[in-house]
Amino acid sequence: MAIPSGSGSEVLKAGFIDGCDGWTYIRWDQAETADGNTSGTGTTAVPANCIITLLNMIFCQESGTDSLISLRTEPAGAGVINILHHAGNPLPANKSFTYSERLVLNAGDQVIVYSNYGTDIVYSYIYQDWT
Repeated sequence: MAIPSGSGSEVLKAGFIDGCDGWTYIRWDQAETADGNTSGTGTTAVPANCIITLLNMIFCQESGTDSLISLRTEPAGAGVINILHHAGNPLPANKSFTYSERLVLNAGDQVIVYSNYGTDIVYSYIYQDWT
């Protein structure tokens, strides 16, 4: 992607998944991402001439059952890159975990999250658009 120049917009946004229970691709075209969303549903890849900076992601296991959580990125034209792998990230029942490292996503990149047992996920990000 070329470095943007000229006018554009930069907006702080938030999104959520209510009860994530499996691999789910984050959507950037609406606030709610349906649990189990596949890469073919909605805008899951960062659009051309846009940059998304993920600011944080909060995983909350409120169901009373321990769960495993994962966070991955799928860069455009590359394979899956694990950021948090569920084999080493148990989330105890009735607890929360906050991922607060910045993650910059370019055109075509995707973010995938996972929980093996209904976990609420809330995330915030900066959406820069030069289209």
